Amino acid sequence: MDCCSSNTYLVYGLIAILSYIIYNYIKGWQTRPNLPPGPPPCPIFGNKILFKKDPLGYKRLTELSKQYGSVYRLYCGSTIIVFLNGYDAIHEAFVKQAAVFTDRPQLFAPLIGVSKGTGITYNSDHNWKTLRRFTLQALRDFGVGKKSLEEQIVEEVDVVADTLKTSNGEPIRVKPLLLSAATNIICSVMFGERFSYENSRFTELTGVLEEIFRLNAPFAKENFFPITRLFPSGRELIRRRSAAIEKVKKDI
Repeated sequence: MDCCSSNTYLVYGLIAILSYIIYNYIKGWQTRPNLPPGPPPCPIFGNKILFKKDPLGYKRLTELSKQYGSVYRLYCGSTIIVFLNGYDAIHEAFVKQAAVFTDRPQLFAPLIGVSKGTGITYNSDHNWKTLRRFTLQALRDFGVGKKSLEEQIVEEVDVVADTLKTSNGEPIRVKPLLLSAATNIICSVMFGERFSYENSRFTELTGVLEEIFRLNAPFAKENFFPITRLFPSGRELIRRRSAAIEKVKKDI
């Protein structure tokens, strides 16, 4: 009898905790009057449209703008995502009010293996402006915006064109080819040397970079549901991305 009573109290306790969590989520959604409109989210998970693997998903998001306007919001977990649709909305946000939209999201996956809050990609406020100014000046010193860089880009474009010609009309993966071209241009700027696409070390480096870009996964569940980072898939994501980052650091 005591065991049954304990189990009953445990169930009631779990129900109470879950109800409290759901209540706070709903209360949080309802007490933010300055947010743009959007479809009502499901408690805890958010808007299910974000979880559908649909190659035409962008059309579904565009259709929402017809109902909620050119600026609307969706929830992924408890994270608010604001969508801009149309030239006028994008121009207003990123040109007329650019200073308001300079912050970068502090997502979990892209920051694995790197120092949080540093670098130019995922930084914000004064630090980002300082790093951006320094980066642009450093790139100019390396030739960005000058005739010398144009020559390096043209050289790499010729190599890409020749590679495509040698395929003899057979299907070819363009993504790794373009990644190799972009990486080679950066190598030319930074180290004064380009590498053959068949170079084993260069091929390994571009493969690791492609893996890093793939693992960045802005909509990965680990970015929005912290508990999933403890799951096997979450631990594997952390392991693989950390190893890839360390590999790039070692090669550089």
